Formats: sequence, C-alpha cells, structure tokens
Amino acid sequence: ECNCIALFNFIKTFLTMIRTFIFFDLETTGLITKSYMPKITEMSLIAVSRAAISNTKDNLPRVLQKLVLPIHPNEPVTKEIQTLTGLSNENLKEAQHFNCEVYNLITNFINRQTAPSCFVAYNGNNYDYPIFLSELKNIEKNFSEEVLSIDMLQLVKLFYSRKQSPTKVMNTVQTITTSSSSNEVSSLLNDGYDKILSDTLDSIMNTNFNDYNKNNTSPKTKNTIIHSDSLFNTPQTSNYKKMQEINEKTPENQIIKLEHSNKNFQNKKEYIVRRKLDFTNSQPINFKLGSIYKHIFGKTLEGAHSAENDCLTMIRCAVKLGNFFLEWTDCNAVPLINHSMKRN
Repeated sequence: ECNCIALFNFIKTFLTMIRTFIFFDLETTGLITKSYMPKITEMSLIAVSRAAISNTKDNLPRVLQKLVLPIHPNEPVTKEIQTLTGLSNENLKEAQHFNCEVYNLITNFINRQTAPSCFVAYNGNNYDYPIFLSELKNIEKNFSEEVLSIDMLQLVKLFYSRKQSPTKVMNTVQTITTSSSSNEVSSLLNDGYDKILSDTLDSIMNTNFNDYNKNNTSPKTKNTIIHSDSLFNTPQTSNYKKMQEINEKTPENQIIKLEHSNKNFQNKKEYIVRRKLDFTNSQPINFKLGSIYKHIFGKTLEGAHSAENDCLTMIRCAVKLGNFFLEWTDCNAVPLINHSMKRN
C-alpha cells in the first residue's frame, strides 16, 4: 500500500511539473494607476524547456523559441517613455495595434510548446499580466486556465530570504586554488628553456669538435693539445653571441606562458573573490531586475527596457537559480487568467 501511495505521488508530481517556461515581458506607454491602464508598445515571449534550464552549461540555453512583436498603442507615447524604451509613435507607425491577429500569434506560439506551459514575468502579477489581460479583454479574448504563470520577483525575494551556508563555497574555492596552483607550476616547468639551452650547447660542442678534427688531421705532425675545458672557454663568436642572446632574452614560449600565468593568476584572484562573495550568500542592493542581474553576474545589465533583452535577463538568472527556480515554479504556478486588472 505504501509503495502504491509513493508511486501515485511520484506520478502526480511528474504530471504537474512545468515542461515549458515562457518568459514574458512588455514595454508600455506608462505605469498602472487608479485611472489609467497602459497600452502595450512591445511584447516578447521566449520559450525554454525545463531540460534546457536544468542542463545548460552556459548562461543561456542554446534552444530558445521567440516571439517578439512591436505593437502600435493607438495613443500618444510620451517623450519620457520614448527616451526610456526607444519606442515612439513614429517608429511604431507600421506596426499593428493589439488585435485578434496578435492574439492568434500568441496562442499558436503557446500551442507549439510542450504542456504544461508557464509564463514567467518579473513583477508580472502587478504589471505585465494585468496589462496583458486588459488588452485581451478589449478584443474580447481570454486564455485557458491551463496556461499557468508565476511572478519571478516573488521567487527571487524568497530565494534571498533563505540563510545560506558559506562552507560549501569556501571548500570549492580551496579546491579550485589548489588545482590552479598545480597547473601553474606545471606550466612554468614546461617552458621550453631547457631545449633551447641543450640545442645551443650541442651546436657549440659540434663546432669546436669539428675545428679540432680539422686541425688534427695529422696527429703526428701536430703538437697542439686541446683540453676538454677549452671547448667551453673559447666558444666560436657566433655561438657565443647566440648564447648571450639566450641569456639576455627569456624564451618566447616562456614569455607567453608567464603572461598567460599572470593573467590566469589575476583572473583566478578575481574569480576567488567572486566565489567568496557568491550571490547566494549576500543580499542584492534591491530587487529590481537589473540589480539582481548585477548581483549574480557581477556586471551591469545592458539593453534594459527592451522586452526581448529583459526576457533573456530573466532566463540567465533562472539558469543560475537552477533547481530552486524549477521547484518553486512547480509549487506556486497559478492560471494566468487569475490576475485581475490591478490598479494602485
């Protein structure tokens, strides 16, 4: 009986696991207020499979399915919004407004994905989803309850509310440092210097022995005595210069490896510092998407306020959050249509 219950729970969990994540972002004509619901000027949907988020070794999965649409808002776009998003009535004049064709494109895009599908938006519950549902209502359309959604802002806040132990991170740093030191020593030993010295000494020896043989073709008539140490005390001029050049010049192979080692050392120092300040063990300065990105990756987000770029940023963060992102979404996803038109 216990085995049957366990099997049932496993099957239930498997069937309710999100299979496709549709990262969703909007650019609009403004913010939601009590008297104003903004209009969409740009919409981006980027679908990623669960396996891609779980298994990718890169910041972004290789396979991404995208739907990016500019949309004419049918109302003036303020200069402030133009400056922020780069979108204006002028450059949107060839774009269609939000109509049934746009709705069909979106539903066809969703139907191409492996179900269950879940929308992922940053602050979506209070912004993207209500605006999107408002546009659907204007054309008398709606979504099935099978299309799920989460707010990634809530997920990130919960993630950083947990206490993390730095022990595992520090152990990883020590392992990396030890391994790196061994590699650097090996790199310095295999610098090619020994081979150059050996080749040069062979050249000196051969030259002097050849001269010795020429001068002693008739040993009976030649009384010159060549001591072995004179081979090194009186090197040929060309060989002496060659040896001097080698003494005064570090082998090219060595230079390359030393430069590489120095760069590696600096990079590893920076890497170790980053690992000590691992994003799971410290708090971001705030919970804006750009701040979360900078906290995780250590660099400033570029291309903000572009719907597609914001989706890609969310995906990069989701990949880093890994299993926490996947499991939290499984447990907290709700139908997209649950989000009413919220106004402040």
